[in-house]
Amino acid sequence: MTMASQKTRVAVIGAGPAGLCTLKHLAQSSNDYEIVAFERNFWPGGLWVYTDMTGKDEYGVPVHSAMYKKLK
Repeated sequence: MTMASQKTRVAVIGAGPAGLCTLKHLAQSSNDYEIVAFERNFWPGGLWVYTDMTGKDEYGVPVHSAMYKKLK
């Protein structure tokens, strides 16, 4: 009887640029990881996602973004 190999469970906190890069490299490195990402916002990208929302979102969470409408 052979023992099934277990995957290492990895949680990545934040799906901003660093979190997305970490997820990509973990996914490409081997099939030995069970990966999940936790992101506070509805969308990945962290501070570098443009949104017109200001203040708080519909759940009362503060909206943070380094992007603005006429940023060049």
